[in-house]
Amino acid sequence: MLYLINFTTIKNLRLLYTIPGRYSSPQEGWLSSGIKKINFPPMCWNEWSPLKQNLLIIILGFEEIRAWSLIDCFSADLIWLFLTDPGSKNEWNDHCKEFNKNLLEKIPPTGKIPAIDPIATNEILSKHITKEISKKYNIFICPLGTKPQIIGLILFLQSIKIFH
Repeated sequence: MLYLINFTTIKNLRLLYTIPGRYSSPQEGWLSSGIKKINFPPMCWNEWSPLKQNLLIIILGFEEIRAWSLIDCFSADLIWLFLTDPGSKNEWNDHCKEFNKNLLEKIPPTGKIPAIDPIATNEILSKHITKEISKKYNIFICPLGTKPQIIGLILFLQSIKIFH
């Protein structure tokens, strides 16, 4: 997506997102067992400064163990968690909170990001990640939620070019 925006002449791009018929419920158990490695996608790595603190932002999905693993592996001075809420379906609205219950007891959420609204994702991130925040912190964002949230994150990354 970032490549399509930056390096092609596509003017009208329409993305389709299909909502699954069913996800596991919190009562059915964990969906993953952690992480093996942290990677930085190409073209999503900017200058890192040893003079700044590290801010880790996690958009939570249904995998608390993955989020804990990321926090344990990453050296963050500050952690912001964003709940996925509302969910893709009404019956999933509380799943993110339930799947991440222990984590949220230790680190209160910074805010909520809707599951299927990329524009709202961009707006929420823009509200929280200001120019002042970017001057103080090296910012790392890990989207563990939905694909539309990732599209919103890409829109946000496009908008913050003014910070550099």
